[in-house]
Amino acid sequence: MPEIIAVDVAGATPGPGAWRRWLLRRVDHRNAGPLARTLVAIADARADLEARSARLDEYATLLITAATSGAVALIDAPDDKNT
Repeated sequence: MPEIIAVDVAGATPGPGAWRRWLLRRVDHRNAGPLARTLVAIADARADLEARSARLDEYATLLITAATSGAVALIDAPDDKNT
């Protein structure tokens, strides 16, 4: 599986001829399908989180710009714990 090879190669000791010393793990063929599907699900979740994080960064930048320029006024929300 390419994903396993990528992890093993990335974690290998670098240097001249290092590829000759790579120890590549194998996965049992019965586990290959479920593992591949799970890795795809993880990659999809990671992409969603990265997109959400980028949007939150953008929102924070917009809010800072708006607040520091006087375009918006912010108020404290009531504390629901004391009501």
